[in-house]
Amino acid sequence: MTTSSYRAHAQLLAAQNRVLLVEEPGMQPHEAFAVAARRVVMSHPIVDCTTYCVVLHEMGHIVGPGGSTLAAPPRDTKELMARMDEEDAAWAWAKSVALEWTEPMEFVRVWARETYRQSLEDHIKATYCKPPARKIGDWK
Repeated sequence: MTTSSYRAHAQLLAAQNRVLLVEEPGMQPHEAFAVAARRVVMSHPIVDCTTYCVVLHEMGHIVGPGGSTLAAPPRDTKELMARMDEEDAAWAWAKSVALEWTEPMEFVRVWARETYRQSLEDHIKATYCKPPARKIGDWK
């Protein structure tokens, strides 16, 4: 596949789903995001299969089933787990509509998912694995 075919396909999907796709050269690929309430995807320009899959993933948050249920950043364990479900749903949608799914695209999906999994793990450790407020010797 060529970059122009990836870009044309992403633009077609955006138009079909009434999504405004804004390719911003000043953004880094990992800074892409979707604003579901406004039906807008902001992303680095599509320059290869990896940036293409990121754009499809962000569109998945808007048009994919289960892609966007939280209106605000997650605040607790339940919401972080819901965010993981949203991420999985958006990636599933992206994979289902992609012209092809390459090894580099899968690498990006796994890497991105790991960042959310790590956030959830860090939250659980910070919330539920706190050291006791008092030392054992103080409990008399």
